[in-house]
Amino acid sequence: MNIELLSCRISLLRMDKEDARFQTLEQLHERRKQVMRLHRKKIGVMRIAELSGLSYPTVCGVIDRYERDGAATVVT
Repeated sequence: MNIELLSCRISLLRMDKEDARFQTLEQLHERRKQVMRLHRKKIGVMRIAELSGLSYPTVCGVIDRYERDGAATVVT
């Protein structure tokens, strides 16, 4: 298989995910706030992951840290 074709297929599989390494702190903070807003609306973790473009473990981590530490870690 052609390397370019394979690379294109891999890109399509990961199209909705964004690499957090290249985001500003403000962008990361806003995504965490978005996770908590959706969680408060009783939206499931998998659906939040789909909507936000974050991974399942990341969404769980945001929710767990908020529930453990409170609003000091995620301001909404």
